[in-house]
Amino acid sequence: MSNLWFADYWDSFWIIEGLIQSELYDMANSTLQNFMDQLEQFGFIPNGGRIYYLNRSQPPLFIHMLDQYVKATNDTRILERALPLAELELEWWWNNRAIQVTSSYTSQTHSMAHYSVVNSAPRPESYLIDYETANGVNLTEQQRSDLYAELATGAESGNNLTPLGNPNACFSDATVCCR
Repeated sequence: MSNLWFADYWDSFWIIEGLIQSELYDMANSTLQNFMDQLEQFGFIPNGGRIYYLNRSQPPLFIHMLDQYVKATNDTRILERALPLAELELEWWWNNRAIQVTSSYTSQTHSMAHYSVVNSAPRPESYLIDYETANGVNLTEQQRSDLYAELATGAESGNNLTPLGNPNACFSDATVCCR
């Protein structure tokens, strides 16, 4: 059961797929145009259609939605606006979510995108759940802030980790478990 009353980036990927399969191409195009507006305004596509999502995105699926749309419709006119914005989204991920990883076997260094939200408070959309999770165990302020960041990062990945879904869920520090 969803509590979403707004556009959600991850869900929109599947909605675009359904619109294309249903041959509702105008609606798919309008959805893509809305994402392009967000890319122009923010430089990335936020997690969802709420102002408090401006600190996180979700998997960068815009280019995949665009690809499916163009393959289904042969509407290449959209690419003039869309391709520079798709590059802008990927640039945002490389600038804000990339880390360097060095192989212990080959000593080669690679860039890797990962989910990582800077956040030190409960997520607004799950405020009570996050607050009770972080305050239901004995944590320092830093551990509590780290937990809030991990919860938001999980949401950025498309996996909203809450005790509602898994009452026995544990986070990166095995001592921090939901009750």
